[in-house]
Amino acid sequence: MCAQAGIDGFGLALPDGSTRLLTGHEALRAFEAPPGESGQALRQDHDGLLEVMVQGPLSAPTALAGRLRGVRRSIWNRLGETLNSHDADTSDALEALYQHPLTSEADRRLRRAIRNGVTEEDLAIRIAALHRDGALVVEARTGRDPVRIVSSMGIAP
Repeated sequence: MCAQAGIDGFGLALPDGSTRLLTGHEALRAFEAPPGESGQALRQDHDGLLEVMVQGPLSAPTALAGRLRGVRRSIWNRLGETLNSHDADTSDALEALYQHPLTSEADRRLRRAIRNGVTEEDLAIRIAALHRDGALVVEARTGRDPVRIVSSMGIAP
């Protein structure tokens, strides 16, 4: 789904009624399929499960991934487009960067590093260190944001 402010969210609703939010990486992994794989018909309860997600976990913007702009976008383009090649600290930092806005200090420091030609390896070390120190992102957001469903799909185990 996409909220009015341009924030994307991904979620999983199971037939037993349980729900959980997915990170961008988890959604990509869940929907990974070879190009030739054919689709399947939607489940009978697809719309009901989608409604549970939109009115439940996806209704709060605190857990939704943000639209990437500026320094966040530059870092994501350099480091985030590779799904499996980072250590755990860097992967956690990338996910936080995708989910939340940067602190002004992190924005300033990372912008300067990029301008000075930092390597991908050094950039990964910097964001992991900022994240470990709690200085990478602002994690608190409050309020509701109108939701617009962009697409929905089901996956079979």
